[in-house]
Amino acid sequence: QVKARASAKSVPVPVFYWLGDLLHPCKIGMSEDVQIDFDFCEPDESDYHGVGELLKRGTLDFVNGLNYAELVDSLVNQGNIGTLIKADKEGDDEAVCAALTVLNFRQFKHLSWPKEIIKEF
Repeated sequence: QVKARASAKSVPVPVFYWLGDLLHPCKIGMSEDVQIDFDFCEPDESDYHGVGELLKRGTLDFVNGLNYAELVDSLVNQGNIGTLIKADKEGDDEAVCAALTVLNFRQFKHLSWPKEIIKEF
C-alpha cells in the first residue's frame, strides 16, 4: 500500500453537498488549504461497495443493461491485479476515487457484463 498527499492552496474549489433531494453549492475560500491523503492499494472484497459506487457514477453509463454487480465482483476478486486510489476520511471509511485494472473478457465470458460491453462497440 502506497500513500500520497495532495494539497491545493489558494484555489477556489466548487463543492456540492446533498440536503434532502436538493444539491447545494458551497465554496471553499481562496485562502483555505485542502489536504487529501490518497492510498494506492490492491482491490479486495471489502472494496465492493466503493468500486460499485465509482462505476455507477457515470463511467460506464453508456452501456445499457450492464450488470454492475457482476462487473464489480470480477474487479475486486482478481487478486493482485489492479490498483485503487482511495481518499482517507480521517482513518474511517475510505472513498474510492479511481480504479485502474485489466479485465480479460475471455476469462469472464460466462458472465453477462463482457457481452454487454462488446455489444456497445
